Amino acid sequence: MDPTFLMPDVYDEEYWTKGTTSNYVDYDDDRGWFASAVLLRSMLPKGARVLEVGCAYGFFVRRARVQELDCVGVDISQWAIDHAPEVARDYVQRADAAALPYDDNSFDAVVSWELLEHVPEEHVDQVLSEMERVATPEAWQVHRICLPGSDDNDVTHVTVKPKEWWYDTLGERGWHLSTDWQRRWDAAFTGRDWAGRYFVGTAT
Repeated sequence: MDPTFLMPDVYDEEYWTKGTTSNYVDYDDDRGWFASAVLLRSMLPKGARVLEVGCAYGFFVRRARVQELDCVGVDISQWAIDHAPEVARDYVQRADAAALPYDDNSFDAVVSWELLEHVPEEHVDQVLSEMERVATPEAWQVHRICLPGSDDNDVTHVTVKPKEWWYDTLGERGWHLSTDWQRRWDAAFTGRDWAGRYFVGTAT
């Protein structure tokens, strides 16, 4: 299955380098990936398996592997995968978030950074189901999601909902969110628009 609702052809050179349909102009590495990897490592044992869904060029994957996490990533954009840095290239691949190419119970954590707002509302459950399927029963889920009021001109952000909507959606699926860990993630990025947009917990 290769669902078309994530519009793979939209995420091309124009999207990543020109800013014509996105916030990105010459998309590049960010110091926040290092801080994210360090924080995730504090939640997991050495060697834990991590999947990043919507990995773009694989910058976070690279940082997570330096932190001794067995991290791999997938992205719908072939352009992004083709432009991954050499050190990350063996650990990222093109794949659809609604049809992840991994066995059940494969990962100790599943993360995404501004992926879920790209998923049409009627397909959000399908993507969340895939994340749950590939995660172990005790796995952490860590997701940063674009919320209303963000500085956002990305036309592919089709599900921009208030935090309460996401709490309800995840709660209805049986997710248990950790207030303590959400505060830690938000605090790590005080002063950036990343703060206040983390959803951290387990899906069981």
